[in-house]
Amino acid sequence: MTLDGHNLTIRHRALLREPFSIPLERLECIVVDSGEAGERRRFSVPANSSERALPVDWVWQPGANAIPLLALKQTAPNVLVLLKDEISSPRVRREQTYGPLNGERIKALVIRVKDPEAAKAAFRPWSRKLIPPSMAEVLSVDQPATTRW
Repeated sequence: MTLDGHNLTIRHRALLREPFSIPLERLECIVVDSGEAGERRRFSVPANSSERALPVDWVWQPGANAIPLLALKQTAPNVLVLLKDEISSPRVRREQTYGPLNGERIKALVIRVKDPEAAKAAFRPWSRKLIPPSMAEVLSVDQPATTRW
């Protein structure tokens, strides 16, 4: 993943048919979760905007995800990309039940990066430590994902 003055670009030759670019004006925020809650939950949605608030839900949990995971295998993501509005998903080489489908419209995407601390530093201008409770509805965290085949 790279961030320049105009786009967030994701490159992965084994997964994507071509680099996937998101114009920065379409980017709401990026949340990096280093995994403090373990491999079973990622991206907490707190009850309020306090950093100490207990989570009321999680954006990602194994088997219950409405947000596509951009990865070769199903693994706990550590980067959440939230968009201001829907965009066409990246063109993947092989569709997976957990990943984006070619031509699908998405409002968010989760990704696994090798170095979450470097991602936090690189995405600082767009990063947010907490997901606002108001985003829970947009993210459909209370709705388990269905198989999209």
